[in-house]
Amino acid sequence: MLTDRGPNADFEGSAGKGKQFLVPDYTPRIGLFELQATGQIIKIKEILLKDENGNPISGLPNPQHSAERSKSLTMSTASR
Repeated sequence: MLTDRGPNADFEGSAGKGKQFLVPDYTPRIGLFELQATGQIIKIKEILLKDENGNPISGLPNPQHSAERSKSLTMSTASR
């Protein structure tokens, strides 16, 4: 399972419509789960997603760049 940016909700306020991030310091992660013969699901491992410097990412929109200017990472770059 892959999470994205944590719990969020749509809202509309004085500044207009938008997305509210309820846990802004949430780090997206990959979870590895195993289905047991009994039907129970057990989490085996959790991997926090990090940037190229090893810092946890937030999953929040990047205010410094539009989607067109965002830096994309290849699989080989992201796995360092």
